[in-house]
Amino acid sequence: MRILLISPNREKRPDPVFPLGLGYLAAAVKARGWPVRISDLCFSPDWKESLLQDLRSFNPDYIGLSIRNVDNVTFPATVSYLPFIKEVLQVCREASAAPIILGGSGFTLMPALILNYLKADYGIVGEGEKSLVLLLERLSGRVPVERLIGSIPDHSGQSVEEREAIHSLDRLSRPDRDLFDLKAYLSRGAMGNLQTKRGCPFQCIYCTYPLIEGKKIRLRAPGAVADEIETMVSIGLDHLFFVDNNFNYPPEQAQGICREIRSRRLSLRWTAYVNPGFISESLVEDMKASGCRGLELGIDSASPRQLEALGKNFTLEAIRDAARICRQGDLPFCFSLLLGGPGETLDTVRETLEQVQALEPTAVICMTGIRIFPGTRLAGLARQEGLIGRDWDPLQPTFYLSRAVEDSLQQVLKDFSRDQPNWVFPGLGIDLTPLQAERLHKLGLKGPLWVYLKLKKRGGTSPAA
Repeated sequence: MRILLISPNREKRPDPVFPLGLGYLAAAVKARGWPVRISDLCFSPDWKESLLQDLRSFNPDYIGLSIRNVDNVTFPATVSYLPFIKEVLQVCREASAAPIILGGSGFTLMPALILNYLKADYGIVGEGEKSLVLLLERLSGRVPVERLIGSIPDHSGQSVEEREAIHSLDRLSRPDRDLFDLKAYLSRGAMGNLQTKRGCPFQCIYCTYPLIEGKKIRLRAPGAVADEIETMVSIGLDHLFFVDNNFNYPPEQAQGICREIRSRRLSLRWTAYVNPGFISESLVEDMKASGCRGLELGIDSASPRQLEALGKNFTLEAIRDAARICRQGDLPFCFSLLLGGPGETLDTVRETLEQVQALEPTAVICMTGIRIFPGTRLAGLARQEGLIGRDWDPLQPTFYLSRAVEDSLQQVLKDFSRDQPNWVFPGLGIDLTPLQAERLHKLGLKGPLWVYLKLKKRGGTSPAA
């Protein structure tokens, strides 16, 4: 039984992202003894011809199509990826009679809607390492199955661990990276990526992590994480990114991973998303000693009122402490902001801009408007306020933008951006261009581009470029 797994993600801004989830699925299928091939469309100049060649030469019995994101969650410069994915699926239909199975984090958010829109045969909701193998076994044995299977059949509020979660992540096969063209990713600035945990217990009103991974944290052992890192370094992946929604929670696990890296004397540089509420001097010391090159802190706001409205678990004082600790430890740090949420006013916007400016971050990535996904508390608020109704189609990107700022926020940020060379506003087109990013990578600069933003001149190229 031959399985073709397709990654249709062609997004390369700010950097192309290695399809880690598909790597996990490939490993699970190979462990079962079935032949598997990856068709990665990210870098193909003629993706249709590349896909057709894979379909014809491999002649799969089943096709898995991974949907990592449904759109770029960027307002107002919004791009939906679903029409392109539909085109990919149509090419598969024309060249193969193999049943098509959908999955991935983006698919899990709206499985029934996406399955019907794309007109695929089956869909796997939630974690796929076990579900995909089970589905293939049933299909090959002619056992009747539902079109949708997996751990999150709806948005009832139940967490993933109450259904069919994978409780021991250490029992999973490591992602199979050998089936991919790693050099293509690395030459374009991508980093090796890995996961140390799944699940999120926090209460951010817009967040989809609890819907995708569940609310209960499931941890990998630090030693197992270090084993994977050691293998990655041995094949040349010496710049890594931890894809966890919060690498530093719980702190003791993050510290354990850092110390494992140090004890093995692994030579690498890494970055991660972190929660400002769990930054300490000792953790930053261990991070730097293990090769940490910078931290991305998703603070969303620096207005106490907005932090509470967004459901954040930390305070402005915690943000200040985290910034101070990073500066004292000479560790670059980047803030990410989400402006325009419930209760946002021009006063809270200006408060955030002033407070963040005063903390002197290495870089700031500022988004405006918040993508509304079904099953989140933000969707409930938007419905109460009449921003979405019964006819709302979640497949069409819809953003929450406070009425108090909807007419003026963009201009305020454009005016503010003129004197802020290390701030980027992707939705407003104030960002490194693809050409600038390519030039930086050709200079041999690796890792996240925000580290180099202080070199960038507003409205022009970086001095290094």
